[in-house]
Amino acid sequence: MTDRTTIAIIGASFTGIPIAHALLAHFHKPSTPQNIKLILINPSPHFYWAIAAPRILTKPNAFPESQYLVPIADGFSAYSSDEFEFLLGKATAVDFASKTVTVESTTTTTTTQDIKYNYLVIASGSSTPATLGLTSNPNPNPSPSSSTSLQNKIYPFKPPLTPHLTIQSALQTAQETIAHASTIVIAGAGPIGIETAGELGDLLTKSPSRNLSVTLVSATDRLLPALKPAAGAAAESLLVSLGVKIIKGRKVVSVTSTSTPSTPNSNIKSPTTTITLDNGDTLETNIYIPTTGVLPNSSYLPPSILNERGWITVSPELQVLGLEGQGVYAAGDITHHTQKLYMKVTEMVPVVVGNLIDDISTSASTSSTHGGGGGGGGGRGNGYCGATKRKTYTEGPDVSMMVVPVGETGGTGQMFGWVPWSFLVRVAKGRDFFIGKARGVVFP
Repeated sequence: MTDRTTIAIIGASFTGIPIAHALLAHFHKPSTPQNIKLILINPSPHFYWAIAAPRILTKPNAFPESQYLVPIADGFSAYSSDEFEFLLGKATAVDFASKTVTVESTTTTTTTQDIKYNYLVIASGSSTPATLGLTSNPNPNPSPSSSTSLQNKIYPFKPPLTPHLTIQSALQTAQETIAHASTIVIAGAGPIGIETAGELGDLLTKSPSRNLSVTLVSATDRLLPALKPAAGAAAESLLVSLGVKIIKGRKVVSVTSTSTPSTPNSNIKSPTTTITLDNGDTLETNIYIPTTGVLPNSSYLPPSILNERGWITVSPELQVLGLEGQGVYAAGDITHHTQKLYMKVTEMVPVVVGNLIDDISTSASTSSTHGGGGGGGGGRGNGYCGATKRKTYTEGPDVSMMVVPVGETGGTGQMFGWVPWSFLVRVAKGRDFFIGKARGVVFP
């Protein structure tokens, strides 16, 4: 068999899956002289359309499960086992000197294996405190298994990080917890917090007989602080109209949870949580959902490639700084770039794909064997890079476009400097959170 260049990709979500498809499509062509073996590593067998998480968590019957959980391996069935392997497991270590990724897999027992690569793409993304079962943001580089902050329920706004916990079970538990709560406090006035509060606000208006109170706590004096003030004002007005209580300019400084029976004769435990704000005020709630910021999924990586907050520092070509020319790339949320947005991921994907194709083609032309070892900067050009130069990524200074549904009937946001009308947000995103696009990520 012809020697193959091995490309390992850590993470199979909005970044890793499109990169895998683009590389396989290119090297699968009969006209392409190089042969690759691509290994896609992920702790879950399903791609999760996390964009719709606020509605999935709060309204379990809004979408069929098959719309937001798509089997990853099925999307690569056109490729032989020589070309593609989906490895179900969690990366626990990377050794750049030996070009090895250590992967922990769990079926009936836990096993580890070392995966050798010629080229590596790190696309393990980010998580949220709520996804990790944390009550606060311990950035940098949290390790959930050892954290003393694990006092909260898991609310998967992102996929769980461990193969021990399936996304289906995590979602079901969170949905049931929310459905039985009478008081809910959400901390964080960014898009996830606003969208979740809006979905819960819908429940207040559609089920007035349900004894439910929803409170949003914002550390800033206005909601959606990354957007124009008019967008935050619109979000506040919409939430208030839905019956959501809003506390602005206050930070959550401590969360204390205990368990008490939900009724005197019941064995079912319903958490009672005390939230203390920075002015000394307290809130009593059944459940607490923190949506304050994102956390890097980088605890398995050497500190030498991470910045002080645990994100991977990358060059404009999206090569990992300190490892330039060694065939190691990072893209998506895991990088040091601050705009953790889907639209930014779509800009990064062709940069990695084009530069990797250039690396592999250059290496093959200068080596006596294909896939000789991973290099960069050959500058030969290809369909992604253009005729001569390599691709680069520029983040840009500001968020140019974001739409934030506030319930099913409206929303706010920012589109190239102006705040869209509420009904436009409903048409663009609020009706279904783009869920019709989920299958297209896995089956392009």
